[in-house]
Amino acid sequence: MRLFVTGSTSSFVKVMLSQLKDLEILEVKSATNRDSKEMLFDISTIDNFKDSDYILHSSWNMEERSLLESEKINVQGTINFFESLSPLQKKNFIFVSTIAAYPETKSVYGSHKLKCEKYIIANGGRVIKLGILYEPNSKELKFLENIKSYANKLPVIPNFSGNKKIYKITNVENLQVYFNSINEQKPNTIYVCTEEQPLSFDQLLHDILGINKLTIYFPLNLGYFIYRIVNKIFKNLKISVDSFEYIRGMKKNDL
Repeated sequence: MRLFVTGSTSSFVKVMLSQLKDLEILEVKSATNRDSKEMLFDISTIDNFKDSDYILHSSWNMEERSLLESEKINVQGTINFFESLSPLQKKNFIFVSTIAAYPETKSVYGSHKLKCEKYIIANGGRVIKLGILYEPNSKELKFLENIKSYANKLPVIPNFSGNKKIYKITNVENLQVYFNSINEQKPNTIYVCTEEQPLSFDQLLHDILGINKLTIYFPLNLGYFIYRIVNKIFKNLKISVDSFEYIRGMKKNDL
């Protein structure tokens, strides 16, 4: 299968997709860069598109979290790219979203991913929703690496989700299952590509990251205050407010 991919330099593509069998990854070249205030692609690089080919749109400006700028770059950029495609390309278009995209989220990232999901599904495309990306031999998957950095610098690790099992993992095997079955799936569908059983925060630390430090539960509202203090002390930490919105949303939905 040929897979035309945007965001080909992302860790998702380089670390995860690159390991899949029977998949030829072809770059859809970007006409902009990370500092641009728009998202544009050279669609001439989607060459000789066939019925068996797919387009995976994973490109997303993760640096831009302001409401208006993210709307312009990520949401409108995604819609414009989708609308520039042929009917066959739209039918075989896969938008990469996240399980953190849910109704009522206050996260700019999650709400804008959800907005794109709705547009793509309403217009005949497909959506794949990912959890926390995990590949045991990689140090490039930022979410888990940021947690490692956070945990290694603190003597005790704050836990804002208690024993709730809300952390869903996406690994290479999950992605392989998705692409192996893609021809059996219909357009206009959302596929949740994660392990079936979610993990608690302690399980995430111990079983996935191999960290065995003491954790102490703090109410989530107190978490915002602790987050601001920790980020002032450790300037290079990259834990974002969106991480707390993920916890809030997953606890609310009791996943």
